[in-house]
Amino acid sequence: MLGALFFIGQRSFEHVIDMQTIRDFEHTRTLMALMVDDRLQSGAQEMDSSVRSSNITAAVENDNKADVRKILNQILESRSGNLFDRLVVEREADHTWTSVDMSFNSSAHWSPRPRTETCGSWNHQLQKLNGITWHSLVYCTEIVSQISGRVLGRLHGGLVLNENIPLLLDIGHAIGVDNLALRDGNEIISALSHFSSDGTVKTISQHPSLTIKRQNENVFASFPFAHPSPGTRSWQTSLEVVAVKQAPQFGQMVDALMKDAYWAALAVLILGGVTTLILHRAIGSSLGKLMQYVEAVRVGQHKSRAPSSTIAEVNELGFVLDDMVRTLRQSEQSLILTKDEAEKASKAKSEFLASMSHELRTPLNAVLGFAQMLQYDPQYPLSDLQNERVEYILSGGHHLLSLIDEILELAKIEAHQLTISLDEVSAREVIVECVSLATSLSLQHEISIINNTFTNLDATLLTDRIRFKQVLVNLLSNAIKFNSPGGTVTIDAEETPNGFLRLSVSDSGIGIAEADRDKVFQLFHRLGADPAIAREGTGIGLTITKTILDHMAGSINFISKLGQGTTFWIELPLSSNNNVLIWSEAMITGVEAIDKDHRVLMKLLNKITRDTVGRTDIGDIVDKLVDYTHFHFKREETIMEVCAYPGLEEHRAIHKSIAAKVDQLAIKWREKPEPELLAHLHKFLRDWLFSHIILEDTKIEGLAKGKKREIKHALDMLSSVEGNNLDVLNND
Repeated sequence: MLGALFFIGQRSFEHVIDMQTIRDFEHTRTLMALMVDDRLQSGAQEMDSSVRSSNITAAVENDNKADVRKILNQILESRSGNLFDRLVVEREADHTWTSVDMSFNSSAHWSPRPRTETCGSWNHQLQKLNGITWHSLVYCTEIVSQISGRVLGRLHGGLVLNENIPLLLDIGHAIGVDNLALRDGNEIISALSHFSSDGTVKTISQHPSLTIKRQNENVFASFPFAHPSPGTRSWQTSLEVVAVKQAPQFGQMVDALMKDAYWAALAVLILGGVTTLILHRAIGSSLGKLMQYVEAVRVGQHKSRAPSSTIAEVNELGFVLDDMVRTLRQSEQSLILTKDEAEKASKAKSEFLASMSHELRTPLNAVLGFAQMLQYDPQYPLSDLQNERVEYILSGGHHLLSLIDEILELAKIEAHQLTISLDEVSAREVIVECVSLATSLSLQHEISIINNTFTNLDATLLTDRIRFKQVLVNLLSNAIKFNSPGGTVTIDAEETPNGFLRLSVSDSGIGIAEADRDKVFQLFHRLGADPAIAREGTGIGLTITKTILDHMAGSINFISKLGQGTTFWIELPLSSNNNVLIWSEAMITGVEAIDKDHRVLMKLLNKITRDTVGRTDIGDIVDKLVDYTHFHFKREETIMEVCAYPGLEEHRAIHKSIAAKVDQLAIKWREKPEPELLAHLHKFLRDWLFSHIILEDTKIEGLAKGKKREIKHALDMLSSVEGNNLDVLNND
């Protein structure tokens, strides 16, 4: 801490000292140096133009006041008399030096007063020092902190009447600098003094010619003073006390910087870690609650609103999620209503078609029956003209009857009432029967039917005989109707390596344009190349054919060239094929949604066993099969919850195990798409699906009675969250 501030005046002192930034230092040794420079004042009496200067140094151990007074009085005993007129104090504050000016009124007259030990009083005393008598005018004041009220130091200053100036400094506390030095102009003289045990100076060494331009050196105090007596020689004498902050050695500086940097970095790391932990816990907890909220919404457990948080940004995110959920709920309700209306409309249409078909079928059969009676009545034979007209009636009636049968078949398919009766069927026998049925139509159109399977086909199919005939007759009829006059229809067959019989029907007709290829199996689509021919069909025959083949683990496809003809082929499993699953009445569970899921799974499972499916298509089918397996499990468990199924948890555990195995096998196949891995996946799903349906799922029927509405509502809620996979897959 600054221990002393120099201050001398005549009668009144005006000073304001801000001691707030003065700091305490605990130096045990203070080196003090003074410089007195006597200069001839301009305009004064001529005596000597030379500059008289002397350098004086002194030092004390442990701030001994007595030593300071003794040394300074001895050193300044012979100095010319001058009066302190102004004091400038520069002190350290926040590692910078600031100036404080303390000015006072000066006078040419001094009033000697008795010397006392009380600070703040003027004193006059005759002293005899080395045989010389002199008067000293001494002033003592205390430097007090404005904050703590503590005495920081004392200041003694005086004027010697015999023109000597004693400077008495009472250092109450160590000056807050490393060193004090003298300065003469631009020259710094650093001093080092040695003392004896009694405080007297033994030796004084001086180090001149040190530069003043140093960042760590500032003027601590400057004392210009002059002799006040009028009519006498006027001397201008200046004294500067320079405070020097000594720079540490480079190594010490590096060590200090490293230490400071280490602690600063450690503090930053600790603060950063604590802050990160707090933020992580706060944000993580809030985001975790939001994730739970989103998951609840995803599975259909809608909550009123997102959980609140103390973090504004997370709260804002919660508000956005609330808006999204409200919009989703509104869309969901709208979709459910729209879906219900569409299902009701579709059901009403199917019921109407079925009802009208039955209503039309009865009178139509009567018309056909009476027409046949007119044609074959031996008692009243018809003339040639009458017989020709009756033939028109019979032809139109049979055509109308076939349309009604197709509509009835479509109504059954839409109502999921298409039944399949599996049996071992001779492919050659069915082909011969179908060719015979199509012969009369081919003769009308002057079309030749060539059956290449009559002698070399000995395959047995595992299929429904009636449905097989229905499919083949429809293909032969289309080949005849869309053929050119005088054209041909050719039937070929071959067994595939994967256990299917491929049966193809080729015509030499108009062909199918590439633009119509994707529309061929769409409901009510009719080829428009020739309107006269196109109006003979309803556009539902190929749709029904494809649906029947899907139910019998078969498939259908075609190739065509416009103007040259078309070849349709179908594939049906041989009786020796154990890789396919065919839906039958024995698999009915009594719950429409579960039965439909089983048929979809079988349809996908049977697709990956065919040679006609490319690698890219197989990958897509495998993805759909895996996704739909998970979707089916969720639907089945939802239905079981509604029906209070007693073994629900055990059933759910079985589903979880199967799903994990399916995922594992699918991942292996994706990483290495080899036929053996695909066959392993297929076999696992086939064996599980058949046994699971027969042994487990058929038990649900009794529990689901009377709960059709509750089941439908629960499945609608699930579909709105998971997505309507069923509708997507039904388009395959």
